[in-house]
Amino acid sequence: MKHLNLFPVLLLLMQQANAQSPAPQPTSYWMLSAGFGMLFPPNPGSPLTTSFQYTSTSVTSGATTPQTFTGKTGAFLSPAVAGDMIDATHVFNHNSINLGIGYIADISGTGLNAYIKAGYGYIFRFGRLQVQPSVDFYTMMDGPVNLGTIDNSGVNLSLLGHSAHAQFYSTSFDSNTFLSEAYTYNADNLEIDYYRISFLAEPKLALGTILWRSMYIGVEGGWLLQIAQAGRFDLRQNGGGTSNVAGKVYLSDHGSLGGPGVGIKIGYCFGGSLSKKKKH
Repeated sequence: MKHLNLFPVLLLLMQQANAQSPAPQPTSYWMLSAGFGMLFPPNPGSPLTTSFQYTSTSVTSGATTPQTFTGKTGAFLSPAVAGDMIDATHVFNHNSINLGIGYIADISGTGLNAYIKAGYGYIFRFGRLQVQPSVDFYTMMDGPVNLGTIDNSGVNLSLLGHSAHAQFYSTSFDSNTFLSEAYTYNADNLEIDYYRISFLAEPKLALGTILWRSMYIGVEGGWLLQIAQAGRFDLRQNGGGTSNVAGKVYLSDHGSLGGPGVGIKIGYCFGGSLSKKKKH
């Protein structure tokens, strides 16, 4: 697999920027940015397979039937596509703090999942070049991954220490009366969904520049370290156009998004104050 080398692109932009007439650089400003990157976790996790027994009891005859459910996730991907959808950064002097949301595609068949991030960095300036060591903290949310469904119409289910009855209750808020009302729904099926939430820290180094006093472009690379992980199955009843979580089953860690990552960022700077030119 070929890896994109973004550093020559940045150096070319730096040369073009330095060829322009010199301008003072902002030292206190806000920046809104977006980015694109790739993650290369060495142990993203193998496809998760689950198989368990459950009982199905008819509400009319009372007959109980033992059953077996088997489900499997798609492949956990490496490399995985990830990037910031929007990242808000405040720079003051040499300090940088940021908060943002982003996307990640790391499980086959689920499309894009989301993450939130926050971080701190320190900026070293060398003319137009900015060198920024920093650390970002991520909460990455995978799922739901649907593992399959179980017939819940006219039967009560008993599975994984939980019960899913043939009818369930759901409350809704009435904006006219300002009251909550409870409704009874007939269940159609019970959906088994997998979720994985990963908490990670990423020490990284970014190289960037500000062009035309407002446009930031930079490249960055780092290493994600998994701090903790929380995985679970949601037992979700569907029926009558609504749903109800009949139970949650918590799981041990499965794979990790920890590993190297690279990316490119483009942003717009505004509300800034400029550094003073040195007197000769």
